[in-house]
Amino acid sequence: MVTGLFVSPYDAARGPMAEAFALAYADDSMDFFSAGLVPAGFVRPQATAVLEEVGLQVDWEHPRYLLAEHMIDVDYLITIEADIDDDRRKHFRGIRCKWQVENVLNKGLEIEHYRKIRDEIDALARDLIFGLRSGDLETRFKASGGKAEIVPTTEE
Repeated sequence: MVTGLFVSPYDAARGPMAEAFALAYADDSMDFFSAGLVPAGFVRPQATAVLEEVGLQVDWEHPRYLLAEHMIDVDYLITIEADIDDDRRKHFRGIRCKWQVENVLNKGLEIEHYRKIRDEIDALARDLIFGLRSGDLETRFKASGGKAEIVPTTEE
């Protein structure tokens, strides 16, 4: 089983969207979840609404708090504009990836901003899943125009 963890600062919009799209594209040999460094009190209703527009939903109500234990058996750690502290990161032994997706809250609360972020995350999740299936994640990420990258193991 291939496992992936999306980490965003609050797990209130981008993380849940990434999880929903990854699970939608994944096969039975893959599992994904998201968590936040400092989780918000709720998943943003705009994020839930734009996922529902494309037939997806968040399967949980409250953002998850990233624990060190979450990172122990994860194959892929995908950070979305989040820097994980050493105490949690030291438990991770898989492949680290970074996604550059702007925090939707920097844009405002209007639904069109959430749609734009949703569509970016959709494309990145598709590249992730199809890259994992083909065994060529690096090439898929290179096609993202700098939005996704595999982090070299020497980078902290």
